[in-house]
Amino acid sequence: ASTWNFLKTRGGGFHHICYDIASMDALEELTSRYRIKLFADPVPAVLFGGKHVAFGMNRNREIVEFLIHDYEPATP
Repeated sequence: ASTWNFLKTRGGGFHHICYDIASMDALEELTSRYRIKLFADPVPAVLFGGKHVAFGMNRNREIVEFLIHDYEPATP
């Protein structure tokens, strides 16, 4: 219902863009270079066979998704 209301009031268009990246190092480099703020730590995605995804927002308030192929959590 909330999605339908959003589309009725604002119309169609893209919701977000997804980048296919190799690793956490690549994620850190891209988010730093383009000043993308991540919402949360990467999580496994059913849609992508359990590969990890992370979501962020750029300075234009656009949602950016990252599909991380070789995910390895940071060591403390």
